[in-house]
Amino acid sequence: MVRALRQVYSVNSIFGSYVLNGQGGNRPAPMAFAARLASNGENTGESVFVVGQNGYGSLIDGNEASTNCSTVCSKWGTARSGVPMGLPTRYVIDDNKAGIPQAGNHISTYGGDGNVAIVKP
Repeated sequence: MVRALRQVYSVNSIFGSYVLNGQGGNRPAPMAFAARLASNGENTGESVFVVGQNGYGSLIDGNEASTNCSTVCSKWGTARSGVPMGLPTRYVIDDNKAGIPQAGNHISTYGGDGNVAIVKP
């Protein structure tokens, strides 16, 4: 059972599907990653991708996030227990202080307040 991909450095993730993962789609990735391409994240914590640093030229391109702006995951192994983990999805990428190039990413809502963005401000 994998809660999150533990991608340490220079790893590609293509066509990933991250659903109901309160830690984010690639968390933790403390060093950096190479590319995140054409992946989907739904209710994956506040951001689908939590970036560390720009490794050997990281890239985040063509990904989709979807959210109802209110679903919060339950702690692993405690489904329906009410033990929350993470926040409702609002962003595709966290603050991106590393300046990793990103393009073609999209976030859609189905209900909720619609207060979402590609990159967390």
